[in-house]
Amino acid sequence: MGPPTLVRVRRDGNPLRREGYASLVAGKLGPLDGGALGAAAAAMAARLPALTEPVLAIGLAESSLIPAWFLLPHLPEGSRLAFSSREEPVGGLARRFDEPHSHGPHHHVVLPEGAPFRRVVVVEDELTTGATLANLVRALADVAPVLDVVTLEDRRPPGARLALSSLATDLGLSVRVHSLASPPPSGRVGGAAREDLPPGRPGAPRPRPDRGDPSDQEAWRADPPRAVFAIGECVSAPLDLWAGPEGDRPVFRHVTRSPWHVDGAWIRGRLRLGAAGDAPPHFLYNPDVPSPPGLAWIASHPSTAGHAEALADWWRRRGGRARTWIVPR
Repeated sequence: MGPPTLVRVRRDGNPLRREGYASLVAGKLGPLDGGALGAAAAAMAARLPALTEPVLAIGLAESSLIPAWFLLPHLPEGSRLAFSSREEPVGGLARRFDEPHSHGPHHHVVLPEGAPFRRVVVVEDELTTGATLANLVRALADVAPVLDVVTLEDRRPPGARLALSSLATDLGLSVRVHSLASPPPSGRVGGAAREDLPPGRPGAPRPRPDRGDPSDQEAWRADPPRAVFAIGECVSAPLDLWAGPEGDRPVFRHVTRSPWHVDGAWIRGRLRLGAAGDAPPHFLYNPDVPSPPGLAWIASHPSTAGHAEALADWWRRRGGRARTWIVPR
């Protein structure tokens, strides 16, 4: 089946790339759809070879962080999840790479501590030129001998596909790209590990970036929010609470660093959260407010705390209550 959930948007202020693609279900253009993302994660897992050993899964900032979070429960027990970031690494063993056409081109991945992995699974929402993927493959050349890339759509031209194959050969790696636009291998119809997972339910807790602590869970249960906002790269901790087994799930929105034009079609409006210190502007697209607004949890890293406060003020002016939640990295 093809992935019908990516739409074309116009980039704002990026002369290197005038168009991009955004998912309709991952929280940026509207409420996050856990059922659709759970189904996409299961389909991604079905494209992978049968996995029997733990893998390192890497989600690329920002658009692929949430799909990677949903994929993790379908991977073998002991698998770990790492997110790429545009912020400078704090501790750990980092691998740097560039996204040439991005508004924030310099990225890194901090590798988790523990036993080495024989396989890395990279999650991307879409591949356009393949330049970022090639740079990431170079950066991970000494991490694992096998790299699998799962993506919603693979738009690379034939020359880029041949170049990646040559690069992998030169580095002595096995690199394969698996797209949801292509059918799964014969006989593979479900997830690689947890086929009993209902769509959108992440299953048992696993090691993830930026997990909250028990006091956060207690506060969430005591006064459940009507909406939750995840700013920038701070997605795993709010998703852990959002996907909990108790009560109805609130609306989940992703506030993104990606600057896109209001096109009147997919993007009808945007709320711009201006720069605070060194943090670049972030945007909430199609900023609808439920009636009544109720309580909103606004999750951010320390670098975007000013944006969280600005969003909280915006929510309160519309009659709601807001709780800013600063999640350390």
